[in-house]
Amino acid sequence: MQKNIKKILEILRYAIKEETEAFMDYYNGSKNVDIPEIKGILLYLAEEERKHKILLLNELNNLKNYGLNGIKVISKIKKHEIRFRIPKNYILKTLQTIQEIDLSGISLPAEIVGGDYLDTFSIKDEKNGICKLGIILYDAMGHGLSATYIKSVTRAIFQKFREDFYNNKNIKIFNPYKIVTEINREITRKCQKEGSFVTLFYCVIDSEKRELSYTSAGHEPPIYIRKNIDSAEQLTTTQLLLGFNENIKYTENKIKINPGDIFVLFTDGIIEAKDSNGDMFGREKIVKTVMKHRNKSSSQILDKIIESLKNHVGKKFVNDEISLLVAKANSNQK
Repeated sequence: MQKNIKKILEILRYAIKEETEAFMDYYNGSKNVDIPEIKGILLYLAEEERKHKILLLNELNNLKNYGLNGIKVISKIKKHEIRFRIPKNYILKTLQTIQEIDLSGISLPAEIVGGDYLDTFSIKDEKNGICKLGIILYDAMGHGLSATYIKSVTRAIFQKFREDFYNNKNIKIFNPYKIVTEINREITRKCQKEGSFVTLFYCVIDSEKRELSYTSAGHEPPIYIRKNIDSAEQLTTTQLLLGFNENIKYTENKIKINPGDIFVLFTDGIIEAKDSNGDMFGREKIVKTVMKHRNKSSSQILDKIIESLKNHVGKKFVNDEISLLVAKANSNQK
């Protein structure tokens, strides 16, 4: 039985990798066609692959809860279940930023318990005037003690990289692909032991180069909206989740940023929040809300997104953590 379970786990991990790559193929293919019908089909197929990946991840997580005889193992400590209503009044997170970026973020219901973690840090070089902003958001699968443990381990590793920079001026912190590769290498065995995996997005905004560099490990694609352009870019380039393969080498992607551009980063808790009919909030409502209020500040845009989410879920409970960050390039950017 143990041999069979290991084989099934291998198959599921391979399938998740294939679904991630298929999603990328369909989505990137949609950007290269001008025929609306074909573009629509490709986007539909991309969304199906994303859903399949989520189903496979759930199956993998469930399988981890079974013993060798097929009987479910019950933990002595009751698993913490997330269940909350979006509050009327909430407090924005205290996040670092730089002069060139107007930034606001929120984590609901709380960051103490659960798998989401959102943080930013600013890097200023007074000598040459270069300012950089680092943004990290990750989601450890599941809830309760396992997710909280993996979240704390990941946070400690990332914090060490920050301290290395401040103490030794190690510029590795500026390279998202290096940071994500090393975090993955350090947490993979712990993840597999706990049966919890991590989606992670890490980016660095360079105000001098007007550039955003990012690495995504299976994370929900952020939304990027350029000033005066009535369409949104989805930063879909992603790779395998953290915790599957300690030897994987992650890659890095770059986009240009200009004053007025808006960057929206979030975990899947917000887009999968359901109304009374079981319909998800989805990505399109985020895009429409940002488009409508694009001339407002980051905090005002964030408020409007949460307001739209409240209207969608009504009196229903939300069953997953929600982390959301809105960053807007200021007009005084170099």
